[in-house]
Amino acid sequence: MAEIPDVTATGAAQGLGRLVWFSVQAFELSRDLLLEKWKESGLPEGDFIPAPRAPDCFKTAVRKIADLEEEEGQEIRRYNVEREIGKPDVRHIILMHYLRGTDKPFSFEDIGTFNFNEDAPSEQAVTGKLFKEGFERWAFLSELVQREYLKLLTTHNEIDVRTAVQRKLREWHALLMRPTGGVYFVGIQHADEADRYARFLRAIESEMWSIKVSKGVEETQMVAQKLEEHAQDVKDKTNKLEQDAQGMTDETKQKAVRQQIADQLEELAKMQDSYQGLLGD
Repeated sequence: MAEIPDVTATGAAQGLGRLVWFSVQAFELSRDLLLEKWKESGLPEGDFIPAPRAPDCFKTAVRKIADLEEEEGQEIRRYNVEREIGKPDVRHIILMHYLRGTDKPFSFEDIGTFNFNEDAPSEQAVTGKLFKEGFERWAFLSELVQREYLKLLTTHNEIDVRTAVQRKLREWHALLMRPTGGVYFVGIQHADEADRYARFLRAIESEMWSIKVSKGVEETQMVAQKLEEHAQDVKDKTNKLEQDAQGMTDETKQKAVRQQIADQLEELAKMQDSYQGLLGD
């Protein structure tokens, strides 16, 4: 990881704001350990990353079966995981046989399902039902899914942290300064919190730069120009959406598009308000 200067998060941030960019390395940590690092970085426990959703953990755990490939003599076995239409908590396990040296080497068989009950205790939430009598690998598959599900319930990874940082950037009304590099400007009112997030990412062996931007004429003009460019980009996109909406015959779709336009313009207005005092407008 690159050497970067320490960040002082004192609650008395100065300047115009921060230039921020981040990179989250692949990791897996227990929720308890990640929370400990979170609090040590000065971030409040009440803002901690949401706990993993049990239905998502079930779906991810069952997908582990699709990574398996088993070979025995001339036979290769692989597994597909498929949803049952109208039943989001059911996953069918399709066994694919490939038998070398035969006229019809491929065959597929629905060998069973894994089912999820969110209301049951964690240890009983995932159950299986075998269709193929005498299929000896079912016990192994069941143990794999159960073990993975219970682990995922208490584990966080880089996707959770990346999502949390991106959500916070939106909350700060961060202004994208360089689209190709993911560099953002964060106003001074959020600078101290940005510094704390930078500490947290370093604590999990990732990176987040939070560099002070002086409140000079040139720096203020730079941010104001980027804000104008962002506003124009939003207006161009919403104008295009309105043109699309006018050509629609489906009233439900038209209403949904116009709601999307309203949401984007409302978000732009909030961003512009948050920068008014900062830029001296």
